[in-house]
Amino acid sequence: MKSLKQFLILAEVLLIFLIVGYIIYERLPEKEVENSAVLIQEMLVQSQNYRDYSLTEAFKIGRGGLEKAIRIKNDSLTAEFYLVLGKNLSFQGKNKEALPYFEKALEFSRKINYPRVNALL
Repeated sequence: MKSLKQFLILAEVLLIFLIVGYIIYERLPEKEVENSAVLIQEMLVQSQNYRDYSLTEAFKIGRGGLEKAIRIKNDSLTAEFYLVLGKNLSFQGKNKEALPYFEKALEFSRKINYPRVNALL
């Protein structure tokens, strides 16, 4: 059961990695793509991976990624990070604190008609 959970988490991380990479590649100038894509993808992966070991660290990494996504004005990445932050709080049993993050994820997702986050929420 534990290996199945790890496999599903790894599959989700890989999917996010591919989607985020494609989105960043399509939206940013070539030099920024190389720098921003690697950094932001690593932050998404780290936030997902740390969730199993340190929810506090996962949340901290997720907040940093959210700030960077907002800074480059990428709504799909912003939606992804709001979703990740909401999940991290939810896993801690902090559902009331998670709700605003899920709402913001949905807001950004609907704004750009981003089906991945819409489907998850």
